[in-house]
Amino acid sequence: MFADALAEVFATVSPRASSHALPWLVALCLGAWMLPAAAQWRTSADVRLTETYTDNVDLAPADSARSDWVSEVTPSIRISGRSTRLKADLAANVTNTAHATQKSDNLTSVGLNANGNLEAVENMIFVDGSAGITRQATSLFGQSTANSYNGQNNTTQVRRATLSPYGLWRFGGTGVGELRYRADYTDSDSDAVRNNLNQAVTGSLNNGSAWGRLGWGLSGNYTTGKSDQTTTQTSSNYRLLLSDAVAADLRVHVFGGREANNYTGQTLSYRNWGEGFDWTPSDRTLVSAEVSKRFFGNGYDAKIKHTFRHYSFDSGYSRDVTTVSQSQNGAVLLSSIFYSLAQAQNPSASPEQLKDLVTQYMAAQGYPPDSAVQVNALSTTYAVERRLYGAFAINGLRNTLSLVASRTERRSVNSGSNNLTGDFIFFTNTKETDANLTWNMRLSSFSSLAASIGHSDAEGDDVVSGSANAKRHTNDGTL
Repeated sequence: MFADALAEVFATVSPRASSHALPWLVALCLGAWMLPAAAQWRTSADVRLTETYTDNVDLAPADSARSDWVSEVTPSIRISGRSTRLKADLAANVTNTAHATQKSDNLTSVGLNANGNLEAVENMIFVDGSAGITRQATSLFGQSTANSYNGQNNTTQVRRATLSPYGLWRFGGTGVGELRYRADYTDSDSDAVRNNLNQAVTGSLNNGSAWGRLGWGLSGNYTTGKSDQTTTQTSSNYRLLLSDAVAADLRVHVFGGREANNYTGQTLSYRNWGEGFDWTPSDRTLVSAEVSKRFFGNGYDAKIKHTFRHYSFDSGYSRDVTTVSQSQNGAVLLSSIFYSLAQAQNPSASPEQLKDLVTQYMAAQGYPPDSAVQVNALSTTYAVERRLYGAFAINGLRNTLSLVASRTERRSVNSGSNNLTGDFIFFTNTKETDANLTWNMRLSSFSSLAASIGHSDAEGDDVVSGSANAKRHTNDGTL
């Protein structure tokens, strides 16, 4: 089977050689798809120079703080290809960081974000692929910073690659079916995530208007996760959903099913059920919520999104099982918000033009628009995650103001097994609070003035390995 063959290839790659090359290999495959098919090419390149003075380059206590001048040069390139059967984008950059006094802290890091979609069989068989290279924090309790020159001892280079073939088909006039296989490979220079392969097979049948305003859906999935540090972890679930369009802009649903996993070392099966609604009073507003009975207690997923012409916000609350390496950060939230703003201000713009506008907005804000998903700490341990988040942005003629805040609590569900990595080796529970306010004023087409204030807290408790509870508080500001 294709899935077994691909899994064997991923699982047997050399930890230190092939894993470094894998994201580049996927990127090259995406490029190979583009060569014969793309009818339109779009290429852009730029070089960014940043000069920074810091009075505490090591983020050390006040009595041992050292000042330094830091120069950063980042050349980058973006390539996109479009045809009737393929969409592909690649962005790559190299950041060279040079310290005026502490030469040993000089660093060169590579950033890559590539993704593509191939329509292999018209309207039926598709293939998604992506690859990325980023630097990310390894622990919540080490030095925490959003820039590339502080806290280098708490960062590692993370490489990821994804391949996902899937099929779509229609039935009964309004029904849609999907069958998908997905392989996610992640590797880093840290023991928290090393040679980690997650595979999933998912399937669904949905007909939202099978009986007029009444609809139904049937879905199921089976996933496995394995890395150098852990034994194979599996989970599966299936559920039947019934929905009712009680109004033109409001749909409610109920569902029931069963799930199973071996997170604790033995396979256990549980019933799950729940209910929810989706309210879309306009194409710029979404309010949705779902509550479910799960093996860990109640699960939640609530979202509120709204966009006006010059400001947008996105907020939500969730409680679900995840790994820390799957969580997203504020830059990802802002990317979604800026896309909504660009769409509201430019209703006739194409998706490619909107992407360009988002790139400009993100660059003005000081966020790396071409980076892959960032997280605050790495781990392959499964945890029950409770997350409250919000992001708000205002975009004026020359000024942009954005605020991102989140509160995340995680509790390991692998306790008692050998599948603990990262911070969960030491603590069963972790908590983190992050907030960042950024203001930018565009002085000209070539220059801008930016200021930001950030706050971050982290806590670890319910000690596993005999160490003490841990706390970290970080406040920073830049101009």
